[in-house]
Amino acid sequence: MKSESSSRFTTVVVVTALLLTVVATIVLTLGSTYVQDDTYITLAYSRNLVEGHGPVFNPGEYVEGYTSLLWMLFGALAHVVSSDPLSVVRTLGALCTGLTLIPLWSLTRRLLRINGVTDAVASSVALGPALVLGSTAAWRSWGGSGMEVPLFVGLVVLVLDQWVRRPDGSLWMVLLALLLLVRPESMLVAAVLGASTLLKHRRVDAKPVRYFLTIVGGAFIALSLWRWLTYDALLPNTFAAKTGRTLQQVSSGLDYAWDHLVNVWVFGIPLAACALQLVYQKLLRGPVAVVAVMAILWSAAVILLGGDVLRHQRFFLPVQALLLSLCAVALVVPAIQKSTSTANQPDSSSRSALRPLRPIIISAFLFISLAVFAGTRELDALQHTHEMEHELIEKMGRTGRWLRSYAEATGQPVTVAATTIGKLKYESNQIIIDMLGLTDRTIATQPVEISEVSNDSTVTWKERKYNADYILQREPDFILFSTGLKPSAFAEKALWARQVWVWYYFFYYKVDGVDNLQVMLRRKPEVVLRRSQQKAVEMTSDMTKAVLEYPRALLLVPPSGPSDEAERAFEDIIRRGPKNYAQPWQYLGDLAIERQMYDSAKVCFRRAVSIDPVDMRSHHMLYQLARSEGDTVRMALHRDWLLRCDPALWTTVR
Repeated sequence: MKSESSSRFTTVVVVTALLLTVVATIVLTLGSTYVQDDTYITLAYSRNLVEGHGPVFNPGEYVEGYTSLLWMLFGALAHVVSSDPLSVVRTLGALCTGLTLIPLWSLTRRLLRINGVTDAVASSVALGPALVLGSTAAWRSWGGSGMEVPLFVGLVVLVLDQWVRRPDGSLWMVLLALLLLVRPESMLVAAVLGASTLLKHRRVDAKPVRYFLTIVGGAFIALSLWRWLTYDALLPNTFAAKTGRTLQQVSSGLDYAWDHLVNVWVFGIPLAACALQLVYQKLLRGPVAVVAVMAILWSAAVILLGGDVLRHQRFFLPVQALLLSLCAVALVVPAIQKSTSTANQPDSSSRSALRPLRPIIISAFLFISLAVFAGTRELDALQHTHEMEHELIEKMGRTGRWLRSYAEATGQPVTVAATTIGKLKYESNQIIIDMLGLTDRTIATQPVEISEVSNDSTVTWKERKYNADYILQREPDFILFSTGLKPSAFAEKALWARQVWVWYYFFYYKVDGVDNLQVMLRRKPEVVLRRSQQKAVEMTSDMTKAVLEYPRALLLVPPSGPSDEAERAFEDIIRRGPKNYAQPWQYLGDLAIERQMYDSAKVCFRRAVSIDPVDMRSHHMLYQLARSEGDTVRMALHRDWLLRCDPALWTTVR
């Protein structure tokens, strides 16, 4: 009776602790304001599906630019049931973030039980991995981002939990079939569990093998057939966009893994010790071995595929969950075995009474320490990421709303090429060309490399595929750089190398909520393109390298840098670069204005507009110089250019 009462008490305590951890995780996740721009890409697909355009980013362009079919369908449902679908998917993500801890606890408990640990100890120790994952700041950050990350990790853990529970049952197979709809990486789970099932029964006609082939294989074939018929591809376009040269991918993947180890898994030292313990104690057998193999293969796949372009290692979160379960096994099972072997030996010391509790005490100390570390380690870095992403999303949202208003005012749809596309697309609802290729098959599968651009060591972007010729052939109305005036991504710099200034000019526009004018490239009027003497020239390698110095030269412009260095940088671009490039002359004029050398400034600005008649900044400055001299003829000339091509910039004339 006493034992039964004690067991009931343990169950109540464990369940209460688990539920409190789940609720706390959900509440903390809901409190986050972080939203990833990629969330809006999926929501754009969802909205188009609901509006009858099909699962597309741009109507008529069938490209699978999202990574989770199931999450996209949830997004479509969110559009149907709510006027705020973002809040719906973020809430769903937060729920998945907390609820994932339940199957993780259950999986850990089952792995301990099959290795001889009592239910009370197994249930208690299994709280550790759940506590650590729930405390991990990056886990909660991704949970509230609006992306499918927590749903995917939760289903991976749930599939494994049900497989350990009944390896010959069909429930885990049904869940695995559902998992295939969430992310392509689920095929790794299917491969490992399918191989385990086949090796166990050694016959294809065995009932569990037939069930697996029917349920999981059937789901895979159906998904592949649908994908082929809908998108004419067997994998999401994002896979093609993010993968490239093998050695380059592996190098990026190793950097990604190393960053994870250094920034997050300093506590990987005890986990490494646990891994050695699993080998030494010969615990790598049965389900424990399968989970370990899956963690190893998953890590290898992440490295081979180049890691991720986004920060904070979301691709390693499934590995983190599995390793935490394995860590519990490595800690407790050997301690239990040792405790059992010495239980019958005479020991008069008071320590003998504590011997059965040692595994729980040791694991509690380790997991609580890991939870504290995981909850605090990345807070500053995450805060920085959240602020940067929020600022970028707000900027793209404002521009998207401006584009929508512009399209409504002109009565024509607008085409925009950009590198940050989610919020921009969702707010504008215009045709967006993704210069990184995530939602564009041509760029993803037919990139055109420019060696001077691809070898530019100053570029920090990880997205290396681009096709500037294709972008220019599509003649978008606007081209939007993520940093405004300065091309920073490989795809943006490639446009500079292809003399984008011949067909486009920097256009300034006013958005609500911001005092300063925003800027993007706008296609020049057709009449100007026909009459202008500014034509594309054949670029030598040295010319290309010269124009690619433009972003660095911009950083030298006061107040960012000394004017003498900026002047030398722009003069070097003029000397080495193509003669059809007006931008350096404009900045030399600005530097002359700063030094109050107005005659020199006038010469530079006039040189700029003689090369590029739609250089709005030079017209802007020449108007003000003409006004200071009382030259009404030139004032009228420059005013007309500003009113026709950039009325917002005209409003800043003082």
